[in-house]
Amino acid sequence: MGSEMTLLFAEHDLRVSLFDIVGENVDHALQLAEENPPLKDKIKGFKDYDSFMKSFDESKPKLLLLSITHGHPADEVLEALKKFLKKGDIILDGGNEWYKDTERRQTWLKKELGVDLIGMGVSGGYQSARRGPSISPGGDKQTIDKLMPLFEKFAAKDEQYGPCVTNVGPAGAGHYVKMIHNGIEQ
Repeated sequence: MGSEMTLLFAEHDLRVSLFDIVGENVDHALQLAEENPPLKDKIKGFKDYDSFMKSFDESKPKLLLLSITHGHPADEVLEALKKFLKKGDIILDGGNEWYKDTERRQTWLKKELGVDLIGMGVSGGYQSARRGPSISPGGDKQTIDKLMPLFEKFAAKDEQYGPCVTNVGPAGAGHYVKMIHNGIEQ
């Protein structure tokens, strides 16, 4: 799903730094970009945390999107990223996370580092990752409001109602809504 979203972001004129612990996933995304020449210069791939985080402009707050397995792997990634984060950075957690873990991480990151974590339900599967997913962000209202134009840019579009994104509430609400969505789908 991450490779497809990388291409979606690049198609919307965003410069993307892509990192994955599994190097083959980075190679795959870069290969997909190579096959679409207008995108290849907008995507840079990295296979270690240090070079990935150094690819960001230090004069601006970083915006990171996590698309990883829920639970302990997410904690490990956040712990590895911690030394690179600073006040004002924003992390979007697009995994299928337990909302209580999201709330725990939001409290920890805000208190310790001044970093906002938005629990972001992403729906539509890998198919929509390329065309635009439905997005249900939850967390700090001001942060979500600031990011809403970006969300609206890459979210799925309904002909009648527009972008398929709305602020679903505070704290872990984004992942709570995604949990309910997944339960209904079953």
